[in-house]
Amino acid sequence: CFDNQTFFDNFNGQAAGTNPLGWVVNEPSGSSINVTSQSIEGSSSVILTRRTTNPSMSHAFVPEENNMTISFMVNHSSGSGRARIEIESIDSFGSAYNDYIVLKMYSGQIRNVGTSITPYSLNSIYNISVQTVPSTSRFNLYVNNVLVGNNLQASANGTNVARVNFLTETS
Repeated sequence: CFDNQTFFDNFNGQAAGTNPLGWVVNEPSGSSINVTSQSIEGSSSVILTRRTTNPSMSHAFVPEENNMTISFMVNHSSGSGRARIEIESIDSFGSAYNDYIVLKMYSGQIRNVGTSITPYSLNSIYNISVQTVPSTSRFNLYVNNVLVGNNLQASANGTNVARVNFLTETS
């Protein structure tokens, strides 16, 4: 999921039907987040299911200020909903997380917030990597090891990366 020295989690060895270990999980009524044996890599993965409300799962780690690559695999498998990935910084007091990079997947496009970057297809597995030096407020976006967005503008200024958040959102 991330630089192995900062954080790594592929959910392997975790029990199917449970929440992912080490992640903060928000499952509002009508939604679920569960480890599954329907893996896209290894023996396990996590499914976020939105029925009427949007679930989310996040993982915080020691703030990183240097060049870093954040990688994850995703399979967006629903039609009208949106997948959202937030890469967040933390303020200088260590008390509030702020969006730094926001990727969205909907209507057949992987987007930097609302700006289309590259197409995708439902029910297909994508290896997505974000390469950034937080103080630059810029990033490179790779999909399946191909550079699809070079020197993209981050959603906000930040001096570090300290948390990743996966969630769904309604259109």
